[in-house]
Amino acid sequence: MRTKTLLLSAVLSAAGIASSLAQVYSVNAVGYVNQTFTKAGFYIIGNPLNNGNNQVGTIIATPPDSTTIYRFNSTTGFGDALSFIAGAGWFNSSGPATDVLAPGEAFFIQLPAGATYPVTVTFVGDVPQGTTLSNPVTIKAGKFSLIASQVPISVGLSTTGNGGMNFPAADGDTLYQFDGNAQAYKDAFTYIGGAGWFNSGGAADPTPAVGEGFFLFSGSATDRTWTRSFTVN
Repeated sequence: MRTKTLLLSAVLSAAGIASSLAQVYSVNAVGYVNQTFTKAGFYIIGNPLNNGNNQVGTIIATPPDSTTIYRFNSTTGFGDALSFIAGAGWFNSSGPATDVLAPGEAFFIQLPAGATYPVTVTFVGDVPQGTTLSNPVTIKAGKFSLIASQVPISVGLSTTGNGGMNFPAADGDTLYQFDGNAQAYKDAFTYIGGAGWFNSGGAADPTPAVGEGFFLFSGSATDRTWTRSFTVN
């Protein structure tokens, strides 16, 4: 309960995460992404590659014992937590967990104090490609969404084209990232229609790391979809 309260408070106080060091080791259609964490605590990450069914046990097969994942729904909030038991796998309150964590969805991961650090989480799979990716991200009007790039790139949200984020920003959007080392939220970004993204220091384009997730509070009165086209060539 204390954990869920912490997470809910973070959302309500308008605060997105991941101070992970993400490295892409392949620019081919098939590759892997390492995310390395130096301390226990919360991070927001996203699966940047397609691996079979994308179930939690497939994409994060052997994290430290007692690692916990918290998924977020824009309408219902945080759901049933997923916990890893070494030698047994992932479980939720009903039993073995088969949750699908597809590219585009971000989630909190809590790494336990008892683990040996640094901890590296490795994602293996295919880079999502196509003229229209099969995993568009829905952004609900006037709500928080916990999202990530559907492809393993790290560029500004305002960038366009094949190697850009092509993010459909709307006036009044607010974006929140989280610093895992400090276990605190970073300076928020706000989008002003016709002007761009700003934080407290002035104009600044949010640039999530590869595999980093973030909270977005939608300033739009209508739902929208973050649709991408991407090829590695």
